[in-house]
Amino acid sequence: MLKIRILTVGRKNDAELKARIINYEKRLTGFAKVEWVFIDPVAGKMSTSTQRARESEIIIERVRRYNGSVLLLDEKASAVDN
Repeated sequence: MLKIRILTVGRKNDAELKARIINYEKRLTGFAKVEWVFIDPVAGKMSTSTQRARESEIIIERVRRYNGSVLLLDEKASAVDN
């Protein structure tokens, strides 16, 4: 069975994130085993762009530890065919 590891920035107990988790798991049940990796949001007084840049660095470091393909999902992105 295919294994999908989803890295997400946010807290596991966040209500909106829980709803997204349930949605993804419903879609993937029977197709793949899903593992969730939660990355705590970067806190402190900084601009949103600085916060996202630091969170991106954490994500990149985590992705480097894993073998396999990487797929990036962004709530503001559009689909791209390559």
